[in-house]
Amino acid sequence: MDRISGVAEIRSGLRMPYLEQGDPLGVPLVLVHAVGDSQRIFERLLDQLPRTIHAFAPTLRGHGDASRPTSGYRSSDFAADL
Repeated sequence: MDRISGVAEIRSGLRMPYLEQGDPLGVPLVLVHAVGDSQRIFERLLDQLPRTIHAFAPTLRGHGDASRPTSGYRSSDFAADL
């Protein structure tokens, strides 16, 4: 299945790597990793999803290759980033 790997620049210049796959008109699904993980945790799961699911798997700030600001690590900050 075709998978896109990219980097989104969001508010305040934060950069968040992400994986995206599936039909752009399909059912949207955002996969959110746990503390200490990254988008890579979902690679095997993405392989199993039907093409009708438009899946996004971002890496949250401070994780993996995402930006690492000095502050902004509350749940509300992560939610705002998404």
